[in-house]
Amino acid sequence: MMKNRFLKKISIYFIGTLSSNMINVLLVPVYAYFVLTEDLGEYDYVLSIANMVTPFVFLTIWESILKYCINKTDQDTSKILSTSMAFAAFTSVICGIVFLVLAFLGIDSQLLFITLSFVVVQGFTTIWQYSARSLGESKQYVMAGVVGSVVVIACDLMFILFYKLDYVGLAISHVLSQVAILIVLELKIKLLNKFKKSLINKEILKKMLVFSVPLVLNNVCLWFYSGGNKVIVRNFIGTTENGLYSFASKFSILVNLCSTVISMAVIEEAYSFKTLEEYKIKIGKLITIISKAYFSMITLALPAIYILYSIAFKKTDYYNSSDYVFLLLLSALFTALSNNYGSSFQVTGNIKYISLTTIAGAISSLVISLMLVKSLNVWGVLLGAVIGPLVMMITRAIYAKKATGLSVNWSQNLIILGIAILSSIFLMMFDNILVQIAIFIAIIIVLLFSYREEIKILLRKRVR
Repeated sequence: MMKNRFLKKISIYFIGTLSSNMINVLLVPVYAYFVLTEDLGEYDYVLSIANMVTPFVFLTIWESILKYCINKTDQDTSKILSTSMAFAAFTSVICGIVFLVLAFLGIDSQLLFITLSFVVVQGFTTIWQYSARSLGESKQYVMAGVVGSVVVIACDLMFILFYKLDYVGLAISHVLSQVAILIVLELKIKLLNKFKKSLINKEILKKMLVFSVPLVLNNVCLWFYSGGNKVIVRNFIGTTENGLYSFASKFSILVNLCSTVISMAVIEEAYSFKTLEEYKIKIGKLITIISKAYFSMITLALPAIYILYSIAFKKTDYYNSSDYVFLLLLSALFTALSNNYGSSFQVTGNIKYISLTTIAGAISSLVISLMLVKSLNVWGVLLGAVIGPLVMMITRAIYAKKATGLSVNWSQNLIILGIAILSSIFLMMFDNILVQIAIFIAIIIVLLFSYREEIKILLRKRVR
């Protein structure tokens, strides 16, 4: 029963997250052949900066929208949304003034303008998305995401292939995709119709900010795992190396996609249990299964990605970034497992520990990256990218064990991880597609043996 319910939740969330996450995968060939490494590096750098600034500018007000709008009357909802929109408009103006001052002080005006555009459009789009979810318009939320994905693909192809724009073309595509999401949501949920100046309420705003402001730091720390390292690479090594780093990071999207969907379902499943004992037993088994699947996924994906590089990207400037992929996959894997362990914070009500463990991991990643970047270059940053999520995962696992008794069997995971590490070493040593194919086939055989019991059960069910 739990398994069927869990799989149903995953399928629902998968539709909503697939389109936005798969953009980067679909655009990889375009980036490889038509975008210079420096341009991709600069674009990802500006996007990373914007993703860090946005929570500060809007104080993650969207989190409060989701919390306080659900199950409220139309009048209360209109007050919350009117107050939120007014606050967002005010902070956007302040942000614009600050950026204008920075431009007068001599900072690159083009970079500032693009960053400001990203911040404002992302902030308002996120508010509209969270408002749609809080109003029960999940279908419109998904539809808008699909439209945004189509727009960014079409615009990237147009600006890169036909107009030959540099990273500015990528920036314009991103802004237009966010605007498209905003327009679709507004046409469907008509949020602006709910805005009334008379409904703006200072007390409601204070209540919302008390909840959302503490989450700013958590959002920024989470940003560091995906974007902070790119900022370090760009500033300490250069835009070209950041372009290689950014390109290689596209291949960890599969893990990020699965983890986003599964962690949402795990948290909802955790809320459904009435006792900690039930949670400990059932979620423990569930995470054991999920974690083995994650390790198997990255182990199998690694040689497959090397084969793809050899076939499709050997003659491009991005070819040398293939050796970065394993550590980036490992980073995404530890982040994914951290999200699953995080369900223990929800069931015990100790939400503050989510931020504390996130901060611990982010600080570890930052310190290691900065310590090693000068001596090991990008490899130092990659090590930081792995160790930070590992620290976050371990601290969350320790808390989950103490607070709920949650225990996960790691024996098979460690064996599969060992195979992945050996595979990575051989793939880096032998730049040969035949070796890559041989490793890929060998891993398939090993994984089939590892999943032999599960396969037998599936075959029995099919026979019945």
